Amino acid sequence: QTFTTTIWMRITSWILILVGLYLTSLYNYLLFHSLVEIFSIFIACSIFLVAWNSRRFMDNNYLLFLGIAYLFVGGLDLIHTLAYRGMEIFPGYETNLPTQLWISARYLESISLLIAPIFVVRNIKKRFVLTAYILTISLILGSIFYWRIFPDCFVEGLGLTTFKKVSEYLISLILIGSIVLLFKKKTAFDDNIFRLLIASIVLTICSELAFTFYISDYGFSNLTGHFLKFISFYLIYKSIIESGLVKPYSLLFRNLKQREKELHNLNLELEKRVEHRTADLKKEVVERKHAQKELLKSKTMLQSVFDGISEPLLLLDNNLTVKILNKAAIEYYGDNGRSAIDKPCYRVFKENSGPCEGCNIAPAVFEGRHGNFERKGFMNPERLERVVVYPVKEKSGEDGAAIIRVTDITESKMLERQLIQNEKMASLGVLISGIAHEINNPNNYISVNIPILRDYLNIVMPIVDEYAQQNPDMEIMYMSYAEFREDIFELIDNVQHGSRQINSIVRDLKVFSAVDKDKKNEKIDLKPMIEKVVSFCGSKIRRSVKNFNVQMPENLPETPVESQLLEQILINLLINAAQAFDKPVDENSEINLSVSMDDVKENQLNIDVSDNGCGMDDVTMEKIFDPFFTTKSSEEGTGLGMYIVHNLIEKMGGRIEVHSRLGQGSNFRVILGIGT
Repeated sequence: QTFTTTIWMRITSWILILVGLYLTSLYNYLLFHSLVEIFSIFIACSIFLVAWNSRRFMDNNYLLFLGIAYLFVGGLDLIHTLAYRGMEIFPGYETNLPTQLWISARYLESISLLIAPIFVVRNIKKRFVLTAYILTISLILGSIFYWRIFPDCFVEGLGLTTFKKVSEYLISLILIGSIVLLFKKKTAFDDNIFRLLIASIVLTICSELAFTFYISDYGFSNLTGHFLKFISFYLIYKSIIESGLVKPYSLLFRNLKQREKELHNLNLELEKRVEHRTADLKKEVVERKHAQKELLKSKTMLQSVFDGISEPLLLLDNNLTVKILNKAAIEYYGDNGRSAIDKPCYRVFKENSGPCEGCNIAPAVFEGRHGNFERKGFMNPERLERVVVYPVKEKSGEDGAAIIRVTDITESKMLERQLIQNEKMASLGVLISGIAHEINNPNNYISVNIPILRDYLNIVMPIVDEYAQQNPDMEIMYMSYAEFREDIFELIDNVQHGSRQINSIVRDLKVFSAVDKDKKNEKIDLKPMIEKVVSFCGSKIRRSVKNFNVQMPENLPETPVESQLLEQILINLLINAAQAFDKPVDENSEINLSVSMDDVKENQLNIDVSDNGCGMDDVTMEKIFDPFFTTKSSEEGTGLGMYIVHNLIEKMGGRIEVHSRLGQGSNFRVILGIGT
């Protein structure tokens, strides 16, 4: 009976309110409009106040977003109310202004209702949302009042514009979309609140459709639209404000209330299960203890198997955590090995916070791929390790762990390199034995015939000298006779020197690996010897570079070295520098030969051969002194020159340093001790 009475009272109240509003519209439509709009503005602001002041407690951000949105919707409605025709607050504006404000408020309301369901389960950045709405309102008001670019919505004498009508239909579609999204989030709302929200949006759609027909802002369609808006905002009041204040657990804390109910039901269910589970737990405890014993036994056996292997072994789980090390691994890694258990390998051995970049072990753990690679030792970078990674799969077939075997291969690699070196030396011996005879025979003809040729010249030259005295302007090969006479004997000396150098090279090729420690070097004057080398190589060098510079002090001390070996070293270095340039000759190309005493270390001679040619990359520099390694074509070199240079320098008790950058040139420094 009480419920029926309440229903009738509500119906009666609504009839009185609606009739009163209608009579008010007949008496003064402007008053009617102001009452409806003030009611909706009050509801909009109240929604914001409820949502904002309960934001710390609510677990559904839909209400908070909607509250912020309706604050700005209410603001636009307030300006719309003040701008309504007859209020005379904004002089110079007609019906178009309030209609523009109305349509912008409805766009803002509909889009907000469409977006709001997204925040049912998402966090909301309050400052960002407030800033976004402030900017939006500013742009709307600026486009209407300042720039006046907002499309016209009402034309006096013609009524609503096409933009206004299309906008109302578009707003209706957006509101329908908001209903669809709200249905998808239905479980997040109390049933009664959900129905009120849907009803409010439906009435808003009807209100928008009503506003597509009026031709006067005091007409019947306008009246109907405002009645529907009044009822729509009342339903929002019922769903949000009244529910939030009277029944907060159905709105603000609905999820909490549901969880409390679920927790209560769960407690009842747990109490029933505890009785059944207690007996099972006792049985499980016994079985678990037995399983733990078996697990410990299996782990001990696995550890024994690992310890029985002489090479370091590690077992990593799927997080790259070290689970087992054998004794060999603990001895190999020392303190790091002893503290590695249950720690990530990258933290133990590399002190990294995450897996190492380019890790070769991770693919075995995460992808089940077998791994086999070499690396520098973790504990001693001078050692070389071979690491073999064996993936271990779970029974389910998923990748779960990896076994790592580490082998110190430093000695084996050294033996391997020595074997390769011996094979190269054997090949070199075969080559030398084959070519020595072929080179020495024709060279012997040169060395034997040079003295004969010099004797012939000594006989002929007096006759030519006498003729030259009678003809002082005589030229031979574009040279004066004096220059020619000096040059021809110098050429014969160079040929003889080159022949001797060939004999020396062949001899050194046969014996350069055997150091004659008992041989005593005679002191020689370096300057004439170096000038002889420069003269011998000068013509070839100047065909390759524009500038060939030689720098050496006047007071070079006499040095106890084998002159033939040093000549061969310098010739090879200079010819090698000349071959670093491409043809044609570059105007800026140069080769520098510098001889100096070391400023810091006494009794140390430095010989530098530098160029600004093509330079070398790191790979080439690592192999530059390997036998048979060459970057030239087979016509330009066999790859023995720098190898012989390196061995000859070592034979003389010195060393060679190389500095080079690709495209910037190279510098070879020969360092020799000149102690007596």
